[in-house]
Amino acid sequence: MNSGGFDVIVGNPPYVEYRDVKSKYRVVGYETESCGDLYAYTMERAYRISSNGKWLGMIVPISIFGLDGFSSLQSLTRSCFSDLWCSFYSNRPSQLFDGAQKRLTIVIGKRDSSSGSRFYTSRYHRWLKPEFDTLIKGQLEYGFNSSPFRIFSSSLEKTGNDLQTKCLEKITARADVLEIDLQKRSEYPVYYTRKFGYFLAFLDSPPKVRSIQTGANLLPTELKEFWFNSPQAQAAAIAALSSSSFFWFWNVLSDCRNLNRRDLTAFPWAPSQMDKTNLAKLSKAGEIYLKKLKATSHEMEKSGLFLETFEYRKNKDKLDEIDTILASHYGFTPEELDFIINYDIKYRMGLGGGSAEEVDDE
Repeated sequence: MNSGGFDVIVGNPPYVEYRDVKSKYRVVGYETESCGDLYAYTMERAYRISSNGKWLGMIVPISIFGLDGFSSLQSLTRSCFSDLWCSFYSNRPSQLFDGAQKRLTIVIGKRDSSSGSRFYTSRYHRWLKPEFDTLIKGQLEYGFNSSPFRIFSSSLEKTGNDLQTKCLEKITARADVLEIDLQKRSEYPVYYTRKFGYFLAFLDSPPKVRSIQTGANLLPTELKEFWFNSPQAQAAAIAALSSSSFFWFWNVLSDCRNLNRRDLTAFPWAPSQMDKTNLAKLSKAGEIYLKKLKATSHEMEKSGLFLETFEYRKNKDKLDEIDTILASHYGFTPEELDFIINYDIKYRMGLGGGSAEEVDDE
């Protein structure tokens, strides 16, 4: 350490919130203290004792480049490294570590603070347990991200090849975003919850929840809503946000755990900015999708409640029609539309095992 630091540092830091250990010990003088997680402090310490021009590799939660609360760690990381390779891994249907329900990022960096950081990123990986042996050797590829953090200053886009980069460029080329059409309140709400499975649920009424013991009707936990100025805009929004296009966009941009309002309002789509013909088609497709989705609903017992659940995979064909309309809006090529429609289809449709309807309880 007195000679300039270590040539190689590798590690798997603890994923423990600072508040859980603060009564036992404290960190002092750390730039990343505001992150509130021990892995951030471990990484900062590793940066300090690494040798210039040498290498560091860490397996850490996906929040490192996915949440506003980790901006201090992000800034420090970018100032300390000239080249960063970041690969991203889901926790469903399988995990990098058995029993560890964490979405993870493997960060590999060349220590050099003399120039700005260049980012090379992978896609967001999902896999089944039997596929693990080929995950790194056979599936991992990096793409150079020439304009990282283009939407949010704290979110590194998870694109791993030219095809995904082109799709993202075409979507983000549009200046219109959902937020410009949102109303303070109206007769045309859209409801959603932050918890979900392999499909995102957007509805024109709250999902039904009923107490098994008392029979009382309840509202789902973490129910959110926003409003539009017309039934056409409402139906079109339900269609667009239920689409594979938005599901992929959200996977590229977010922490892939919670559906946050910022992810919705930044989606480059707005009813008022859409071609009238395509808007009418999208609105009609949204009405048909919603009607068919509700026809598949059934009650599930969980935690003392009857919960209304939906068979999303049975309505995937309707989502494909919605994505075809959106492809015209964004100018996708047939290859790009095919990618969007089939994005992670094996896992979303449960073709290789696992449930497409499961909700993440992490």
